[in-house]
Amino acid sequence: MKTEDMAINIFDENGGLKDKETVLKETAKVYDDLAEEQKSIESEFSSSDLFTTPELQVDISKTFETHDFYCRNIYITDEITDELCLVACKTIDFYEDIDNKDGVPVEERKPINIIINSPGGGITAAYMLIDKMKNSLTPVNTITIGEAESAACLIAISGTKRFANKHSAFLIHQGQASINNEAGKVVDWLKYYDSIILKQMKEHILEDTKISKTDYDNKVREDWYLTANEALKYGLIDEIIGGLKI
Repeated sequence: MKTEDMAINIFDENGGLKDKETVLKETAKVYDDLAEEQKSIESEFSSSDLFTTPELQVDISKTFETHDFYCRNIYITDEITDELCLVACKTIDFYEDIDNKDGVPVEERKPINIIINSPGGGITAAYMLIDKMKNSLTPVNTITIGEAESAACLIAISGTKRFANKHSAFLIHQGQASINNEAGKVVDWLKYYDSIILKQMKEHILEDTKISKTDYDNKVREDWYLTANEALKYGLIDEIIGGLKI
């Protein structure tokens, strides 16, 4: 139906108002014509047309990207690397900058969500992101949806609010390393790792969780796996949830 055909004139040819019944009848006819046209259009397409007709197809990857952008979701679902954490840091900067420029009060800001399912990775890369999270005026929540092991666990416990799905798993340990270098340099690196990295990890975990110093010292030298319920008990997370909606 053309646009001009949808117009309803409430005045008669002499410039006076048409009676109400006539106007209602003309309105009803336009509505019926539009409804019939809509039905005809819908009958021309089937569900399979969504997959076979180019004009109707949706770019799923771009749709998901748009959804994540709107929801402020950052996914960490791979090994923790400098590259991955740098992208996450830049994304946090972006959202915080928007909130700052819009003058949104801190308590009213929409949180950024870091969604985690990672076996861990580089601890220095993890702390690059952790420092960014803790320095952000816009809250940065963490949601563990699978595993948060080693360096990923350190990220998971660092959120403003920390959530996990009920079947999530966490791993705390002293890390692992494979070193191939001159003996003196290996000794120097081990001293650095023991005196700086392990000390930093211990202080961080004791500060951001309910784990006692005794429990930490007794369990951390081996792989300490925790279920979501145990993570809640020891204060690694604040709440167990059923999905991404919080």
